[in-house]
Formats: sequence, C-alpha cells, structure tokens
Amino acid sequence: MECKSCNLLKDKEIPNIEPSHSKLLVDSQGRIYAVLAGRPDDPTYTKAAEAAFQTLAEESSKANFVTKECNHKRGCFPAVSVGLSYGQGQLKPALLNTGKNTEMVERLIQNSNIQRIATFGSGELQSCWLNLCYKS
Repeated sequence: MECKSCNLLKDKEIPNIEPSHSKLLVDSQGRIYAVLAGRPDDPTYTKAAEAAFQTLAEESSKANFVTKECNHKRGCFPAVSVGLSYGQGQLKPALLNTGKNTEMVERLIQNSNIQRIATFGSGELQSCWLNLCYKS
C-alpha cells in the first residue's frame, strides 16, 4: 500500500534553531509537548541528516505499508513501531513484529546517519530536558 502523505507544515513557519540551541514547545497551560533539539555545530551533521532523509525516502518508496501504518495518531506519514513491548497483558517483554517491513527496519536501524541523529536526540533529552518534562 502506498501511503498518501499530507503536508503538515503547509502554511506554517518552521523555527530556525541555531546549532547547540534547543527550543521548548509548550501548550497554553505551559506543558511541554515537544523539544526542538537543535543540532551539533558540525557541518558533517547536516550532511548526515540529508543522507538520512534520502535513505528514508528511498526505503519508504519500496516499503509494504499496511493501512494502520499510514493512518495513525502520530500524524499523516508512514510509521512502523519498532523495539520492545511490555503491554497489552504480556507476561514478559517481546520484540514488536514489523511484518513485511522487517528487512527495511533492520537496514534503517543499522544506518550510521540515522544512528547519529538518534544518538544526538537521545543525548539532548537525557542531558537537558528530562527534568523539565516530568513532574515528581
């Protein structure tokens, strides 16, 4: 199935985030709902992000998405759940089944550019924002 994408950013301004600067997005009650983590001040990071985008576009064009992977609460784009699950009455953690897209998911997980972006995002969340996002 080919996912029909929508332009979520149509008529919206994308904030310019300087390298090494982050920005919190908050709702009218001051609750944080997203963090724009900026980026490292390193020109090779931008090249890695561009290469990751190209890889995602290529993989997406060859993927076998099912309807629930295209139409979901995260937005108007294909998404495949990956990783461990410990819910829905399970007695022990189990890897999520990625179905027909298992090989694609493995290639994406092993992609050094995607790993670089994920590592930066995880590091930013852990070092800067975790205490702001959760109340004791």
